[in-house]
Amino acid sequence: MSQYRFTPQAVDDLFEIWSYIARDSVQAANRLEVAVYDACAFLAEGPFRGRTREEITQLPLRFWTVQAFPNYIIV
Repeated sequence: MSQYRFTPQAVDDLFEIWSYIARDSVQAANRLEVAVYDACAFLAEGPFRGRTREEITQLPLRFWTVQAFPNYIIV
């Protein structure tokens, strides 16, 4: 099993997203959080998953849309 870790900024971002959604529904916020963790685990198993976005950055970053929540992207 491959591992991953969040940067401190990513931890803060995920908490802010969770808190925002939880104002309306804690259950929805929890579903998003689980989907993000699942996507990260999936990406850790195949580090070349996702795609580069040269129109956004020339850095060697890959972008992955959280499947159940397409408004959220993991970089």
